Amino acid sequence: MILSNITLVAPDGSSVELGQWDIDPNTGHASGYVATNLLFKPAPITVRRQKLPFFAGGIVAASHADLRDITVSGAVFGSSIEDANALWQQLLNVCGDPGGGFVSIRFQPSSSSPLLEMLGVVTEINPQQTSALEIPFDISFVSGSPYATATQISSTSGGTLVGAGNVPVYPDITLTATGTVDDIALSITHPNGQTDTLNLTGLGITSDCSIAISCKPGYEDILINGTTRAMRHRVPGSAWPTIMPGANTISATTSSAGLVSVAAVTWNDGWSL
Repeated sequence: MILSNITLVAPDGSSVELGQWDIDPNTGHASGYVATNLLFKPAPITVRRQKLPFFAGGIVAASHADLRDITVSGAVFGSSIEDANALWQQLLNVCGDPGGGFVSIRFQPSSSSPLLEMLGVVTEINPQQTSALEIPFDISFVSGSPYATATQISSTSGGTLVGAGNVPVYPDITLTATGTVDDIALSITHPNGQTDTLNLTGLGITSDCSIAISCKPGYEDILINGTTRAMRHRVPGSAWPTIMPGANTISATTSSAGLVSVAAVTWNDGWSL
């Protein structure tokens, strides 16, 4: 993909836009940032030799399918030494100390696509030289997600969920329970007819309440009325429902005397890179 702009956003909201610069009318020198490369690759694979009982001379490779290494390359241009140093310091302030907080890497692959982002932890900031008004650099990140997600949140109150991206994503779902509810079957049926079902049991709900369910891997959670954790009520082995590309349908049922309905579903569409 050809990108003209890459924006780095710090946890506090401060940002640097690579691809934004001005020309000093007095000196004719450029002042700002340019982006030269954005590289996404899987996390490093550790390879080791190991004797395996059923395969002589086997090689074992371990990797993390849910990780990506990201390298952002660009350059700082200053109209003076002081200007270049100030711009470089601004970039360092956004990226923070290596190994620090999450930095958002935002970009738009094409004019017709939504603004996408990945969250990463900075592992290295490497200026290639700092002896002139131009400072080329490489910034390395590790992201905990293999996909880029839209910055705009999609939402619905139930029924049909349209995944606009090209990869499955995990939604946040709010249910409303009325009356006596001891069990819930929350299902999302995908365009190919397959269904993910999250089963809850032993809830012991006797009055109206809301149930918030987060399905994102690593952040799974179930909260009743925003305060009571209910993870222990998930039936072992039941799925955390996903939204696949295309039209999905969501439903919530109970065999108890009360009623369960879908109040809200929110998600960020995802794209492979």
